[in-house]
Amino acid sequence: MFGPAVETFDQPVHKETLAPFKPSFTVPEHAIRLTEAPLECTFWIVRLGSSCALSLKLRALGLADNTALSVLSGHGRGPRVVRCGAARVALSYELASEILVVEEGQ
Repeated sequence: MFGPAVETFDQPVHKETLAPFKPSFTVPEHAIRLTEAPLECTFWIVRLGSSCALSLKLRALGLADNTALSVLSGHGRGPRVVRCGAARVALSYELASEILVVEEGQ
């Protein structure tokens, strides 16, 4: 028979999720916070959140690293509504400020 499933942080899905939080990760020089992104422009997510826990929370909402994203509405210190693939997600200003993006083509 098979033993219990063992999940380790060496699995590919965890390596990808945790990579932006390792000391060797360097933020691209053109990266900005999502709260600074203009409306209707396409950006690529560089890092979701400032911690592994926040990254997992944002992934549960339908966001993912290295995917295209655009801000549909929101300005100032108000919430943002973003499009990431087929998902439309509303984010508080605080959550949006934890996401780093780069403009498409940079």
